[in-house]
Amino acid sequence: MVQGRVRTVSTICALVMIITACGGGESGDAAASEGDDVAVTTTAGAEMATPTIPDDPGTAAPAETAVEEDSNAGLESYATVTIGDQTWEFAPTGFMAERCDTDFFGGYWVLFTTGVTILLPGPNWEEQGVDQTPNIEVKLDDESVEWIADPDTGLPGVAAGQSQIDSFEFEGGRASGTATFVEANAAYAGTVEPVTGSFEAYCAPEE
Repeated sequence: MVQGRVRTVSTICALVMIITACGGGESGDAAASEGDDVAVTTTAGAEMATPTIPDDPGTAAPAETAVEEDSNAGLESYATVTIGDQTWEFAPTGFMAERCDTDFFGGYWVLFTTGVTILLPGPNWEEQGVDQTPNIEVKLDDESVEWIADPDTGLPGVAAGQSQIDSFEFEGGRASGTATFVEANAAYAGTVEPVTGSFEAYCAPEE
């Protein structure tokens, strides 16, 4: 009987130890799980606490600067004359006798060997002793035609007002105006027929 009880107690103790051991495993797993949760939370917190470095103000893109373009940049000297319904354009050839002078004693002077002369007086020409009326001459060698707007032309049969510059202005490198022209051959033939027109010129700055 004593041996039977001892075996029974031993069996009970063994069962208790097994149950206890199983319970201890569950507690360990729970603790491990709780430990994992804490580790994840700590990591997340560290990531959230990472400071944000502001942009370096020195690397900011510079403000755009408006550049004012010169409308005459790259433009070469020229002269354009319109008489009636015809227009001619002239440019210098580089010949040493040519002129494109925006301050000829205060006046404006264009002389291109391609066939045009424009002379506009300055405001103080009389005071400076310059005796010259404003005038334009367009000489078209290919057509054997010569148009003149000059009150001092001396062409036969040309009355006052039939050959002259009617209006003009110039500032900087530009000049423009209107004129009344007569054709030289027609004047010599006694068939003067005045024709109105306009002109424009530009003298590029010397480099």
